[in-house]
Amino acid sequence: MKINYSYFKKLLSGGLFLVIYILMTACEAPLNPESTLTIGFVETQRYPKQNYEQLKVYMESELRKEYGDAVQVKLDSLPVASIKEVEEKIKSKKWDIAFTFNPMYSIIAKDNNYEFAARMFPEQTNGYFNIVFFVKSNSPIKDVKDIQSGSTIALGGDSAPLFVLPLYDLYGKDVRITKGNTAKNIIDKVRSGEADIGVGITEVVIKQEKDLRVLKTSRVIPVAGVYIFRGIEKPEDREFIKNGIEKPEDREFIKKTLDNAPQDIKDKSNFTTAGQELKYENLKKIADRVNEITKCVDWNVTLVKVYCLQGQSSSTPSPVIIHNSLGRIDGVVNGVELNTWGGVIKLNLQGDQNKVYRVIVSTSLLQQIPTAPQQKQLSRKRIRVTNVDPTTGTGGIEELQITKPEQLTFFDN
Repeated sequence: MKINYSYFKKLLSGGLFLVIYILMTACEAPLNPESTLTIGFVETQRYPKQNYEQLKVYMESELRKEYGDAVQVKLDSLPVASIKEVEEKIKSKKWDIAFTFNPMYSIIAKDNNYEFAARMFPEQTNGYFNIVFFVKSNSPIKDVKDIQSGSTIALGGDSAPLFVLPLYDLYGKDVRITKGNTAKNIIDKVRSGEADIGVGITEVVIKQEKDLRVLKTSRVIPVAGVYIFRGIEKPEDREFIKNGIEKPEDREFIKKTLDNAPQDIKDKSNFTTAGQELKYENLKKIADRVNEITKCVDWNVTLVKVYCLQGQSSSTPSPVIIHNSLGRIDGVVNGVELNTWGGVIKLNLQGDQNKVYRVIVSTSLLQQIPTAPQQKQLSRKRIRVTNVDPTTGTGGIEELQITKPEQLTFFDN
């Protein structure tokens, strides 16, 4: 095996290097563990470990060109259900590059000195997805507000979006909860009747729409990201290129290497380098609220009270709204003007920092928007306007003219 010693020359000098050089040429020593870069990821049925093998080979080849033949790349994966283990890997900085998979893990990475490198789930072109409540198509439950005491709801694991967001929306209810389920298990439990209501990602549930029915669309969630550990707190505990990865130029090289990866490798490894880092602040606020609520919840009883009783240490969560990002405006409708003769509806939108907009949409176009409520229910709805350039209208108010159904989304309060 031919070994490039340029990397070691950077670390050692003089006689010490000569001694090591002689020793290493005399016998083929194993690769230095301090020159190992670990790629960590969550393994799923759709993205199994073998999907990342090509990325490993590619990254190793490119890193050796830069740092020498002593560098090697290893894969470290955990099953999707190993929530606590994934959190620990990130918190303990065992992963040099973390494919976080779950946006909650992205938050943990950001909180633990990791730097953004890429987005995951490239099929979500705007970087966001929705969580929905769903039931069997023949269920008598028509709305989340119709959920009766004692209904059984299947949720995801403790730190998953399929747990955090739905639990936030279930505040104030007494329900039976089965948690820790994968997305597939949730669908199976609803189909079998083991659960009355399930939660899932919109696109997944819609594919099953022949025997499932969406009750409610929850809040939008930013997709997870790929993160690089940016600093060595205890060099003796680190593996990858001692005194190397903490340098900005080295992180930039890794980012560039990911960016230059062939498209088939990006697809198999479930990432894209197109687009900026997403905003996780509001998701973190919701997660913090849910953590407060769960302090009051007794999971050992059959009927779970998703709220705090008098004297317990939590408060009713207030609505959290995600604001401007990626060319969108979010807010609440605080006024509706119906022009039935002209077939136009004008919505007064109170957005970020109490800024007021006028949203203009035709009644015919409104009917094409899947999330739109009846006209009499428009007031106080949370809405999102996407990719619409404001124009100055009457009274100096900025107007947002909706010309396509996908430009306007409604959310339940």
